[in-house]
Amino acid sequence: ERWRGVLWEERWQGEKKKPVPLHTLSGEALGNDERKMLERERKEYLVAPFISLPDRKAFLSLIYVAGPIFFVMIGKLIEFWAMTIRAGNYGMVAMACHNVLMRLFFFFGTFGDGLAQAAQTFLPGLFVKKKKKEHETKSPLTEKTHSSTNATTSQRTKKARRKVTDIKLPSSRSRKVRKLIKKMATISIFIGGGISISARYLANNAGTAFTSDAQLVSLMAKVSNYMGLVLLFHPLKEMLEGTMIASRDLKFLLWCYGLTAALFLAKLGFACREFVEIWQTAFLFELIRIVLFGSRAWWRTKKRGAVTAPN
Repeated sequence: ERWRGVLWEERWQGEKKKPVPLHTLSGEALGNDERKMLERERKEYLVAPFISLPDRKAFLSLIYVAGPIFFVMIGKLIEFWAMTIRAGNYGMVAMACHNVLMRLFFFFGTFGDGLAQAAQTFLPGLFVKKKKKEHETKSPLTEKTHSSTNATTSQRTKKARRKVTDIKLPSSRSRKVRKLIKKMATISIFIGGGISISARYLANNAGTAFTSDAQLVSLMAKVSNYMGLVLLFHPLKEMLEGTMIASRDLKFLLWCYGLTAALFLAKLGFACREFVEIWQTAFLFELIRIVLFGSRAWWRTKKRGAVTAPN
């Protein structure tokens, strides 16, 4: 029980149970480890602020991860926006068809987005080289050596903390990483196949549920083939993108998305002659990103692994 900033421990005293302050307990009644833990909790409870802001180091660490992901999300939004604007150039029927297909894509695409989160959850522990705890590595004979070398290497550590360094992965960890990526890739293909078949079935056979225009229903059935192909590989692309984030290969991810987004916009603006080519372009760049992300992940897990600096 915490009362007035003091941590109390109830003990039996005679026939009554009375609260006794923590500082009056002996080492026999309370172990040293438990006593230290309770004392630390008491101090944290007393000094914890109601609202706290991150310090400079924590804020820069957040910017290093969130900044590239923010621009990647902006690039995705620009691509979808460009597809909608370009579809409007082909008339009202094409625009209506595109809106229906985009709704189907966003609905079924969410079933594959979770694979990116799965990759970001399970892969970092295999990519990052674990460091031994400080009390396990220090010894009385080496304390003076550590204290002298820490002063000379402090500036180097500060500069390297926000960088991603590449080291050779041990063969055991490399096999584990590649095995996990293979499993998630297999799951991605199965999920992509399911959502692709479902979306194409709705577009081909349930078009009358969206509209009664025969021309629109016919156009949906034609273009939905490419929309289904985009959905087929969408979970795999999201999984590989999550692998890039898990390995902190954010610079490559940002440059890759920036370059492909620029080419995507150029293809939409200058090389699309009919409405169906919009979704053909989306499918083409889906494959390009899968090849880029997959080859990058395969190379890094085979020879090198990303190790993130401590926060």
